[in-house]
Amino acid sequence: MIPGNAILNAIAEALAADPSTIAPLLNPPKLGLVKTAFVPGPNLAITDYTLADFVTSTPIGAIAGAQNSGINPVTLERIVEMKIPAGGWRWVVTSTTNLPQTIYGAVLYDNGGTTVYGAVLFNAPILLDAVGQVCEVDAVQFAFLINGIQ
Repeated sequence: MIPGNAILNAIAEALAADPSTIAPLLNPPKLGLVKTAFVPGPNLAITDYTLADFVTSTPIGAIAGAQNSGINPVTLERIVEMKIPAGGWRWVVTSTTNLPQTIYGAVLYDNGGTTVYGAVLFNAPILLDAVGQVCEVDAVQFAFLINGIQ
């Protein structure tokens, strides 16, 4: 059975407000840059990637509590989007320590560093090798296709 809009909407809304995954009131998830090649997928584990370790590469904490959800009017995908923290999902190189580093993507994981919630592979790896360079993730989103759940 292909789920109807009511079910798809409920799934997206439940995830956006789920305190046991992406929407805890305390200790929200973190987004970290990944410096090793990896393949995003539902079985990605903490041990499948290595986080960046240049001086200002500290993973960025998400905003605690319920996240945003909605429907893309063009694709009809249900979107759950992590609220953008102050300063954005943005890392600025301030030192040459541990450079150069190639950044392949980013991973969202629980605050304790034990569970991966999702990952994104950049269109092309980003080489960071100088002070002042920036690595930025525009949005952290989960998209559910209209026929993606059966």
